[in-house]
Amino acid sequence: MKAAYRQYFIKAIEVNFPDRASGIITSVDNHFSKIYDDVSFAATSENPIDKRLDFSAYFLALIKTLDEQGESFELIRKVCLAVVTDYVRPRNKFQKVLKQLPAKLTNTWLASVVIKQFNKRISKNTNPGGFVANIITDKQETFGLGYGIDIYRVRNL
Repeated sequence: MKAAYRQYFIKAIEVNFPDRASGIITSVDNHFSKIYDDVSFAATSENPIDKRLDFSAYFLALIKTLDEQGESFELIRKVCLAVVTDYVRPRNKFQKVLKQLPAKLTNTWLASVVIKQFNKRISKNTNPGGFVANIITDKQETFGLGYGIDIYRVRNL
């Protein structure tokens, strides 16, 4: 497994566990290979939310590994937050602008068209193992954010 997101996990593991990083990475990869069978359909799913299942499965593999090794909840949380913070951090000014754009465009006519199309794609379950969700655009339902995703059906593994 050589997904692009894996580098962020490796970096966080190496920073937090420098003496045993390679063993932890091997264990995470082993757990992931077992979990991946249940989420491999996501690579070909038409639902965009399903596309992130392998990323989520890698998080689960990391959590399982660190839990088996007796690490505290606080440390597991710290490592997971380091992964996701580094993963979503804009790499340049252009990426920073792009990340801020959805929130700024939420209440425009263009956004309503895009949101409707996206909602059509995520509200259908094209795979029995996938997600079914709706886009929420009510500010009260999204804690003032203006947009969100309400996942109302997932597969039980």
